[in-house]
Amino acid sequence: MAIKTLSNEVIEYSTCVMVLQFRNEDGQQILPISANWSLMDRNGNIINEKEDIIIDLPSEPETVYVVLSGNDLPNGYLYFIIDGTYYNNISESTEPLRDSCKFYVRSIAGDE
Repeated sequence: MAIKTLSNEVIEYSTCVMVLQFRNEDGQQILPISANWSLMDRNGNIINEKEDIIIDLPSEPETVYVVLSGNDLPNGYLYFIIDGTYYNNISESTEPLRDSCKFYVRSIAGDE
């Protein structure tokens, strides 16, 4: 699984797009059975009630985008966390899917 931000720099209370690419252990793109996301600060506090938000999954494996904006982006380090499940063709079983992305949100000069 790969998660990254589209922005090189995230500014407090602005907009940030998270790019999700669901991949198995071999790097092949997969379609999860289920997936949700949460947003936390470095102390594990949920940000702006963004906990266990269900991801609307496409019908075919493809990149998924999640937009964070406004009160989702307070100053400091944030953690975007994905939890879900997918079907593993090799083991022929449902497997857990979990990943995270740590990123820094900076204040605009004068707002610090």
